[in-house]
Amino acid sequence: AEYMGTPLPSPSALTAQRLAMHKYVPKGKKGEGTFSEVIKAEVAASGKHVAIKRMKTPFESIEQVNNLREIQALRRLSPHANIVKLMEVLYDRQTGRLALVFELMEMNLYECLKARKTNLPDHRVKSYTYQILKAIDHM
Repeated sequence: AEYMGTPLPSPSALTAQRLAMHKYVPKGKKGEGTFSEVIKAEVAASGKHVAIKRMKTPFESIEQVNNLREIQALRRLSPHANIVKLMEVLYDRQTGRLALVFELMEMNLYECLKARKTNLPDHRVKSYTYQILKAIDHM
């Protein structure tokens, strides 16, 4: 098992998946896409909630994982108040499974816009636009 490209001390040959099962307690599925599924989980030690994005496609090596554009971009852009925080990368070398641990957001912008019943007030549009532009400026 490897964490962020560095070998974990693992005398009992724990896989990253089993390690994650002890560190994170699944609380339910948040969503699913073509390449991944996202689950809500609780950090066992703190009770804090996180989002875990589990990739469906296995990866052949930690180098392949580290070369993913998503991981490279999140590492380069973090930390920033308007960009979701990548907290941990879990890679199981034996199975090729990859999971990305993020801070948990209530919803994404698409879900927010989809859930509204009326037009957004101007101040809300300005706030969302400002936050998006701040994130883009950071890039």
